[in-house]
Amino acid sequence: MDGIPGKVVIARGRATARLQSTELLRELILGGTLAPGQRLNEVELAAQFSMSRGPIRESLQTLAAEGLVTIRSHKGTFVKTFTKDELANLYEVRLVLEAYACRQAALRRTDAEAEVLGGLLDLTRQRLATEGVFLYENDFHLQILAMTHNDVLANQGRYLLVQMALARSRSASSAERSKAALEEHQAVLEAICDKNDAHAADLMERHLGKSYENARRTLEPTLDAADPSGTSG
Repeated sequence: MDGIPGKVVIARGRATARLQSTELLRELILGGTLAPGQRLNEVELAAQFSMSRGPIRESLQTLAAEGLVTIRSHKGTFVKTFTKDELANLYEVRLVLEAYACRQAALRRTDAEAEVLGGLLDLTRQRLATEGVFLYENDFHLQILAMTHNDVLANQGRYLLVQMALARSRSASSAERSKAALEEHQAVLEAICDKNDAHAADLMERHLGKSYENARRTLEPTLDAADPSGTSG
């Protein structure tokens, strides 16, 4: 199958095989190796991974539940694609959820959790210094979600972050935007550390607004493109 380099060896045992194939396919999709709209054939994947079709089918169902693939009756399974409206809707929901998460994180966070959040920014700063860009790091946002101590909120946030990673997997990041995003993250961190919940929420709203404008601009050529599989909806 196009996009999968070489034959992949998966451990024996259906449960283990399903977990490993799910993880590998997820990485290939989020890494952009498997392109939006690309059809995923169970037979070809089973041969590529040296396993039966059962675990592959289960993996694809898991990825469909995560919103990474779309299963179309009588057509097959395709890597999820996005329209302009879908991208806008994702950001709209994410803005509301993560702004609220910042409020709760500021009020509920422990000193140890705030230290972890700062450490993540230090790592990002190091990557920016050596690589010039950083590609949509979700760790910072995931840590804020964890700091709410609300599993329902955190799970919904993680789902949205996966969707965002997929939507942006084919786009490039600029050094200018990476530096700006780091500064925006730093401001959010400081507000959370100060337990200023309203300011933290406001800063996250501004950050995600700028992130959306950047994503819309860089992804515009790929959004609403003709998709013969019918997976953009």
